[in-house]
Amino acid sequence: MKKRDPVIDSLKGFAILCVVLGHVISTYQMEKYMEIPILYGINNIIYAFHMPLFFLMSGFLYHAVYFDRDSVPDSKRLNAQIWNLICLYFIYNSLAVFSTMLFASVSNQPATIFDFFLSPFIPFQVHWYLYVLILFYLLFRPLMGCKVFYLVGGGY
Repeated sequence: MKKRDPVIDSLKGFAILCVVLGHVISTYQMEKYMEIPILYGINNIIYAFHMPLFFLMSGFLYHAVYFDRDSVPDSKRLNAQIWNLICLYFIYNSLAVFSTMLFASVSNQPATIFDFFLSPFIPFQVHWYLYVLILFYLLFRPLMGCKVFYLVGGGY
């Protein structure tokens, strides 16, 4: 079993806190929180780096998680992760669409049943991250065993 890196774990925790804080701040009505300069500033700072940080960490950890010490790809593990992400995406996307439809009067973004049926093609609200991550995993899946991908991907 591979040893966890406390720096990576701390960065992931920090990025998660930034996402939560950013979403909490952005739930205020736009005109209200723009009147509070500190909230507006914090929100702008958070949105300037938190998602690129997640993608950077995902790319950095891709090799460490899905390749063994001899740089042999672990296809079984990657396939399981792709299915996990797909299931999570559809569960959370469905919950978001239906809860937004149910509580439409207090929702920032209205939803219809079409949002549910379009979810395989268009992610609803904040679920774009999982959607893009799934697409990256699927796009890079065929390249896992390729030596050029290993060298370009920074394998060590």
